[in-house]
Amino acid sequence: MGDAWRDLAAQLDGDVQAVRRFAVSYLGQLDDRLERLGRTLADGDVEAARSTALTLHCTSAMIGAGQLARFAGEVDAHLVERNLEAARTTLPLVMWAGDLARKECYVQLGAPAWRSQAGGAPA
Repeated sequence: MGDAWRDLAAQLDGDVQAVRRFAVSYLGQLDDRLERLGRTLADGDVEAARSTALTLHCTSAMIGAGQLARFAGEVDAHLVERNLEAARTTLPLVMWAGDLARKECYVQLGAPAWRSQAGGAPA
């Protein structure tokens, strides 16, 4: 994840604080996005699920959460094929990767990973 943060900072003219703000924002929205993906898949709302999966895929790739980007991308690919059952089957992997991404972000921010359970941004 650290390499992705350095690359992102380089794209932002070395603005490390912008990357930190992005990471805090990412963390602040991660649980809602994961919950929304689960809910929209359960409801069979393919378009809303695709939108959420794509958002998770793109923002996770930017932050360096490769596993989450990969599994969210797989959900989207299944939904493009209108294979809702396969997308639902991939959801536990998305949730696992989301938890991993959360912990890795907190470590990169210098905050203990246990804070991720509180859902708040690091101080």
